[in-house]
Amino acid sequence: MPTRRLMHLHGATSNGERLERRKFQGVSSVHFLKLIEDQGEVGFWTKDFATGATTCSAGIYRMLSAEAGMPIDLLHMIHPEDREQHDLVEAGLMHGHPMDIDFRIIRADGTIRWINHRAEVIFDEHGASMRAIGVLRDVTERRELKRIVDRSWARHQKLLSLIGGVEWGLDLSGRLLFRQAWSKFSGQSVADASGLGWLDRLPPEGRLAAQRHWEEVFDQQANFDLETSLLCADGTVTEIQLIAAPIAELDGTVTEWIGMVRPLSAPVTISADRTTPPLNLTRRQIRAARLLLGWTHEDLATEARISVSSIRRVEEGERAMRSTTYHAISTALLANGIEFGPNDTTSTTITVHHNEA
Repeated sequence: MPTRRLMHLHGATSNGERLERRKFQGVSSVHFLKLIEDQGEVGFWTKDFATGATTCSAGIYRMLSAEAGMPIDLLHMIHPEDREQHDLVEAGLMHGHPMDIDFRIIRADGTIRWINHRAEVIFDEHGASMRAIGVLRDVTERRELKRIVDRSWARHQKLLSLIGGVEWGLDLSGRLLFRQAWSKFSGQSVADASGLGWLDRLPPEGRLAAQRHWEEVFDQQANFDLETSLLCADGTVTEIQLIAAPIAELDGTVTEWIGMVRPLSAPVTISADRTTPPLNLTRRQIRAARLLLGWTHEDLATEARISVSSIRRVEEGERAMRSTTYHAISTALLANGIEFGPNDTTSTTITVHHNEA
């Protein structure tokens, strides 16, 4: 945008407009440069191609820790590893190409600073290079912040890979937004999982409670923590933990949420091997077997002839399983076609044999 349009005062009377113009014209551009330079580490320079003279503002001398008025050998101050790239970009500037590059300088006191150098060429009416103008900014703090952010992100990704978690987030309306890794983990597409679609992969009898728990936590802006079974697309059942926490500004305003899905057990799969139940059924094995039969807590309680509350306490791990409870549950599962495969160090297999009528 041309400067004269930028500084044009709309809505003024003709006399008032002329008065404002006279006031504005009474201010030198040096005042504006000083105002900008006083706000931070920035400096300006200009070079006349006809005379070869280069003029630097006071901000450049302060930035480079150079003595005011003395010649500046910027090339000598540039870090050796950055000189070649800077030379290439500067050569392009001499041919009329704009310049925008970050590089390091080594000041006289030995400190290293990151500088952003932007410049362009001004041409005369015949297209010949007339003058170059540029601005140098100290961007050391910005580069350091970026380095910290990049390192934190790398550590975050490495931590996720070590614990085998799947990251997810959500918008401020509470709509869950899953990543592609969720599809590999559950077999459910990202589109189907978003919003409340992830509930479809939970056991039917636990979906409403999980939804209510999530909505309550979201309204209170508290941490979310849910252990549940996940019904995968390949027919396996995996115990998972869903956790989430709000990210807030210093004033407490929540700006986003971040969460993770962490497997608590290896998938329970169907096997052709058959054997008697393992000596110690775990709550996850019981829940997986129940889900493979398509049973609710009430169904298992009816078949085992024990209370629904006992089934829930067993699966939720609230107490150790009594031998009578273990016998009742295992008998009910075996009678309806469940057989446990041999255990190994990574998984438990379960066989479902449908009884013939």
